[in-house]
Amino acid sequence: MLAMYPEARVERRVPTPQELEDHNVACIDIGGQYDPALNNFDHHQWGSGSLAGESCPCAATLVVEHYTGLQRPSEHIPYDGELYNCFPALRFLDHIDNHGPYKTASKYVYVDPDRPKHTDAQIKGCASLLMDSFPMPMQFLLTAFQNWDTNESWLRPCLTLMGTDIINQAKAYTEAVARIEQEPPTLHPVHDVTGTRYIAVYDDELTFTERGVLTQYLKDKHRGVVVVASHDDRGPGWSCVQFDGDTTMDTRRVKDDERVLFAHASGFIMKTKNELSIEDVVGLIREAMGNH
Repeated sequence: MLAMYPEARVERRVPTPQELEDHNVACIDIGGQYDPALNNFDHHQWGSGSLAGESCPCAATLVVEHYTGLQRPSEHIPYDGELYNCFPALRFLDHIDNHGPYKTASKYVYVDPDRPKHTDAQIKGCASLLMDSFPMPMQFLLTAFQNWDTNESWLRPCLTLMGTDIINQAKAYTEAVARIEQEPPTLHPVHDVTGTRYIAVYDDELTFTERGVLTQYLKDKHRGVVVVASHDDRGPGWSCVQFDGDTTMDTRRVKDDERVLFAHASGFIMKTKNELSIEDVVGLIREAMGNH
């Protein structure tokens, strides 16, 4: 919020009833009220209400949602909601802030298919690790914030810069969604004994944000995509990447092809030397999939 109100005074205390009714006083994570029109962003009042449990947002989520215009999931919003697609870390923050490290660890800890049950000790160990290594920049800032009066000289510009970046990221995300929907990728089928799968080709360069939006777009709208190809952002060729964990394409199969500039040792990505025609890059990918 410092990005929106750079001159605002910051105080860590309980607000008065009068301050909760004053739009010029923002009450964040305290006060027992959620009313964006009055700049009140607390979530503790939902402990036993309709928003309790898995879907309860933390105060940070409420603030970012209001000031970016991106929305959380609802029956009218697909996927995980615009907000969580743009800022996936917020879902983790929601959970750990509302449920603590133990329940968060039990939710997010990796489950080995051969060992589906984790012991209580393993979950507690993961919970301890979550707290000890909780995104270190965030942990550092939270600790510094507890001594605001001492650290304001450097903490204020730092938090203001973070807020500005969040607003800019949200704008870039909104623009990326519009671009991908207006200029969707082309899909090229690959047929084999397992059925029909697809290579998604985007005939242009993509920013980091646009790549994330394209991934979500394909997951929602097109089943069976196994590779995504787009113009390389570091050179004149194509970047071809396995999609959504599918390993059908193994770029080691074509690492010696004269058209290939780089094929990763694990086979998940390759880059071509030049900007091949779409037909040629699709053909090269099919070779990397073992499909001639």
